[in-house]
Amino acid sequence: MKTKLTSEILLATLMMLPFMFLAMIWSQLPAQIPGHYGVDGTADRYDPKEQLALVMAAVTLFVYLVLRFVPRFDPRRNLNTELYGKIRLLITLFWAVFLTGFWYVSWKGVAPETLNQLVTLAVGVLFAGLGNLMNSLKPSYFVGIRTPWTLDSETVWRRTHHFAARLFVGGGLLVIASSWVVPASLGPIVLIGVPVLVAVITVWYSYRCFQQEKARQLG
Repeated sequence: MKTKLTSEILLATLMMLPFMFLAMIWSQLPAQIPGHYGVDGTADRYDPKEQLALVMAAVTLFVYLVLRFVPRFDPRRNLNTELYGKIRLLITLFWAVFLTGFWYVSWKGVAPETLNQLVTLAVGVLFAGLGNLMNSLKPSYFVGIRTPWTLDSETVWRRTHHFAARLFVGGGLLVIASSWVVPASLGPIVLIGVPVLVAVITVWYSYRCFQQEKARQLG
């Protein structure tokens, strides 16, 4: 119980860090800050800083509550594990770094090319990290590769996640590499294209495994 409480305090603190940073720079922020960036990394909309602070606080609270309580709603009760705790920590770290970076960019500003590179790098690390953790993930309705075929068979779930783990890590490393070698103008294409391709291949593989399992049972 003490360990679980310590973990919750750590996760809550990580979620609060971007707002601690925001409080430190608040008086130095202009009244209107970028509220949205185009695919080229250039700000294309400005909003009042008070509005953005409230929106980001609401999103942060939502993310924390979903990650905290989703295990209670999983009928299979397979998310109260150390592995899920690591997934929560990884997502929380990503969000804390992303949001802190958002406030920093709003404060200091960076070149669009640098912004694209940083976002691509962060998403690649998240993707590879999730792949590294999903290999041992047990069947769940909320976390993992949830297709009709993986949810129907534990064997298909296991085979799909063993395959997807390698695919996610490889895709994440590819996205990370692209942040350094691919022109900034093509960064958004890689950032969107690689996850979509990985998702399509993973869904196809889960169906293929289901068909093989079905043929084995009939044979």
